[in-house]
Amino acid sequence: MRCALALLALLRAAAALPPAAALRAAAPPPPAAALRAAAAARTRAVLPNGTLTHFCIITAFDQIDATMAQYGLLFGVPAPAAGVAGGPASNGTYVVGGVPQKLVGTTKIAFMDLNALTRMEFLAGDPATPSWWRDVFLNKGKEIHHMGYAIGKAPVWPVVEAFTAAGFGPAVQWGRWGKEDAGGGCYVYMDSQLTLGVTTEILSADSGCDSLPAPPSAA
Repeated sequence: MRCALALLALLRAAAALPPAAALRAAAPPPPAAALRAAAAARTRAVLPNGTLTHFCIITAFDQIDATMAQYGLLFGVPAPAAGVAGGPASNGTYVVGGVPQKLVGTTKIAFMDLNALTRMEFLAGDPATPSWWRDVFLNKGKEIHHMGYAIGKAPVWPVVEAFTAAGFGPAVQWGRWGKEDAGGGCYVYMDSQLTLGVTTEILSADSGCDSLPAPPSAA
């Protein structure tokens, strides 16, 4: 009897409550700004979607032509001619043992366009001078050196800091190409080999490179 009375009391109390639909209607909706902020938090990425532009093969300094010929044969496209990049003219920095040094190393460089969406880069660091190009090859041999992400003209260094803060790895080498005041650009290599399995390259252009740290003076 007592159980029946207790159940009856619970049913009466429940009947007195407003229905769930009424509660939802009575609660004010969250502000539009709060909804946008929540959506942005769910989709925010260290490297924005759609920024991957290329991947890069590192090879021996005296083997870059042969390597490109192999890939040209594989994909049925002409092998490109290699140029030279890096060195003091790039206003670059190479971090060795945690100490930033002025980049003096150079690399042979070439690009192979496979289709509208896929581009390969080929690099071969000069074995006589230190660089991330040379040292990755010395440690690992011929392999994929990096994946490259272009962020347009967005400031590059805040993205570098966000990448490091997320635990993916630190900046290990950076530099410029072209004219700083017209059509130039910059790159930053992030040592994400242990976290992502490959170096990450972050690229920006024009004013996006203004945040790039200046290289230390040459010793």
